[in-house]
Amino acid sequence: MRWSFFLCALMLVNPAAQASEEEFLSWSEVHLVSLDRPEMGRVAFTAQVREDRWRSVHTEAFGKRFSLDDEQCRQLAGFPLSSIKTTHEVGYEPLGGHTVYFRFKRSFYRNATLVEAEVIIAISRGQGLRLSGPHERIMGESKG
Repeated sequence: MRWSFFLCALMLVNPAAQASEEEFLSWSEVHLVSLDRPEMGRVAFTAQVREDRWRSVHTEAFGKRFSLDDEQCRQLAGFPLSSIKTTHEVGYEPLGGHTVYFRFKRSFYRNATLVEAEVIIAISRGQGLRLSGPHERIMGESKG
C-alpha cells in the first residue's frame, strides 16, 4: 500500500517523466554465408542499400555467382535488408530442381488497410536466378 501511494505521488509530481524510445537500425550492408552443403555448396548473399535504394546485390549458390541488375534492384526498393529470410527446398526437376530462396517482407498501410508485401530472389540449380514480386497481400481490415 505504501509503495502504490509513493508511485502515485511521484506521477503527480512529475507527470512528464521521460521514457526511452527504442528504434530500429536500418542496415546499409549485409554479407551472409551459409555452411557448405553437398547439394548446394556455399550459399552467400551480399547487398548494399543507401538512402532506401538498393545499390548492389550479389548471390552465390550451386557453385555459380549471380548479380541483380539495376531494374531488379529497383524492385527491392522499400524492403529492409533486415527482413531477409533464407530457405531452400529440393524442388521438382521440371521446375528447376533444388532451389535457394532469399525472401524480403515489409508491412505498410494503404488507405488505412494493413498490407504485407514480399519479394523473392530464387536461385535454382536448373534455371539460375529469378526475381518475383513484389507480391502484396491484405493483412487486416481498415484501422480506425
